[in-house]
Amino acid sequence: MTESLLIDQSPDSKGRYFVLAVESVVLGRAPFADLGFESRLISRRHARISCEDGSYFIQDLESANGTALNGVTVGDEPTSLRPGDLISLAGGVVELQFESEGKTVRLNTDLASDDSPDHLPDHLRVEVDSLSRIVSVNRRPVDPPLSRKEFDVLELLYQASGQACSIEEISAAGWPERPGAVVDAREVSQLIRRIRRRIGLPMGNVQIDNVRGYGYRLSGL
Repeated sequence: MTESLLIDQSPDSKGRYFVLAVESVVLGRAPFADLGFESRLISRRHARISCEDGSYFIQDLESANGTALNGVTVGDEPTSLRPGDLISLAGGVVELQFESEGKTVRLNTDLASDDSPDHLPDHLRVEVDSLSRIVSVNRRPVDPPLSRKEFDVLELLYQASGQACSIEEISAAGWPERPGAVVDAREVSQLIRRIRRRIGLPMGNVQIDNVRGYGYRLSGL
């Protein structure tokens, strides 16, 4: 079998990676899985990545908080993986980028190679299309697309551009499955960090600011 990588894109992961060198790897909570993570939101046996005839697949193992691939929920049937795919466990508590052997890996960026800091224009453009649910940076769609939670929160901030959105408003947009509940500030902070990373913030004029004691604001559009 060919060796492939899982690159940890979770907050504070510092781009650590794992080599998939066996035909089946179970993702879950340490120390109960082949590839373990510390969060209690991760099930002991959360998801499985398997390799068959050189192709990789992912499936959920009836986890409590779910598995998603590029923002789409994964069930117990194996779903094929392609280089660049983003795997999300428990609503983004853990995010892993799948890359195949021999491909040049790009870490923590969705900007094209000619958009290095030395070549960026002074004014950058971020667009959020509510109908297609596509986010574009300088007219280039972010690929893979943002997850449902990432998009819904970014859309909220985008529609209120220049105005602060409260933690309560962000909770309602990103966690509709928890009606009436204010999400823990740490979960919100982790989600905002993922959104910043996915669209390459801060970049020039555009940034998501922390409004201390209140929430967040998208500015510079």
